[in-house]
Amino acid sequence: MPDLRLILAPRHPRRAPEIRRLIAAAGLTFQSRSEGGAVAGPVLLADTMG
Repeated sequence: MPDLRLILAPRHPRRAPEIRRLIAAAGLTFQSRSEGGAVAGPVLLADTMG
């Protein structure tokens, strides 16, 4: 499934920097929702509310 995406939505958005480090340490490419635009990698980090 080449278009499959993992969406990570932490309960507390203030944890986003820590989660970014964990995703990068796992060797995955990701995009944060706050960056906007089309999702370019396999992981989307929902780092904003609303």
